[in-house]
Amino acid sequence: MRTPCLALSGLCLLLATMGCAVNATSSASEGADSDASTDASARDAAASDAGRDAGRDAGRDAGRDAGARDASIVDAGPPEPILEVAPEALAASLHCPATFRGIFDPVLFVHGTGANADLEWDWTYVPVLGDAGYDVCTVDLPSASWEDIPTASEYVVDAIRTIASRSGRQVAVVGHSQGTLEIRWALRFWPSLRPLVSDVIGMAGVDHGAAQANTICGIGICRVATWQMRTSSMFLAVLDAGDETPGDVPYTSIYSNTDTTAVAPTSVLDGATSIAIQTICPSRKVSHAAIISDAVAFYILMAALENSGPVMTSWFDPGICTEDRFRPITASQASSEESRSTTYFLSSYLGGSEPNHEPALPPYAQTN
Repeated sequence: MRTPCLALSGLCLLLATMGCAVNATSSASEGADSDASTDASARDAAASDAGRDAGRDAGRDAGRDAGARDASIVDAGPPEPILEVAPEALAASLHCPATFRGIFDPVLFVHGTGANADLEWDWTYVPVLGDAGYDVCTVDLPSASWEDIPTASEYVVDAIRTIASRSGRQVAVVGHSQGTLEIRWALRFWPSLRPLVSDVIGMAGVDHGAAQANTICGIGICRVATWQMRTSSMFLAVLDAGDETPGDVPYTSIYSNTDTTAVAPTSVLDGATSIAIQTICPSRKVSHAAIISDAVAFYILMAALENSGPVMTSWFDPGICTEDRFRPITASQASSEESRSTTYFLSSYLGGSEPNHEPALPPYAQTN
């Protein structure tokens, strides 16, 4: 049996390689917060013009009709996998407003490994997008996303169906780190979801695996999801085979070249608009954890939500490079929250199953 000391040292290696250390979360390297006029010009550049907004609405009319239907109805085609997670567990995991305002397509946020919705989204996008008129939902994946990813994907499947049915609109889906894998797995094996989705946006997604996972599994402290995030895993071989962006859905992948976990090519999806933060702000430093509150990542994400076509880096005013975290988040608040996330990451890892091999894929994926 591994001694507690060895387990802790291995866990510290996992923490460092997965990019969660608080000291690595410094976001911007250029200047202080910009003034109100810079902020306004940046938002104008990201939002584009009224004509593009009109085109977005027109292009989604047909898909929104599909979103308004009962999401439990599956279109004609091959049978889709039956959800095996208990309905009460699925319902308890989803957090949405009591009523939907319907001003914009609702947004579902999916957290990454060793986290939950509160740690990633409740202090970042939930309040800011809510104040801007969006209906924002989050989902808590089981066991802090350390266990089987196909099982966790069922929570995303149910969340999309539920939100589309309750709102009568398509759903924009945003994932951080491992959260992009659950989203893509859901759309891959439940094609009836695709007409219900208006956007897929990844932030530091580990879409082609994290090389560090190979090392972690090699030293014997590998949780199930870590096995599946190895670059050579059976899970990723199936997920990344063929079309990496299935459906008539715009995919956007946002990543940072200073991220030590999810950098090109792992965050670059074939068929997606993939944008490195450094293409807009060349000297900017953004870690794997800090991307969820980074101002430039925020502007890219909002541009993807507000426009139907690919996001163009030419839309952004260089003035946004002087901003650190997106408002009203402060650097001190971000540091505190990221410290809290680090503590949870450590505690959530300990005590879980550590198999000595990658588990078999569900039958529906083995025959696909």
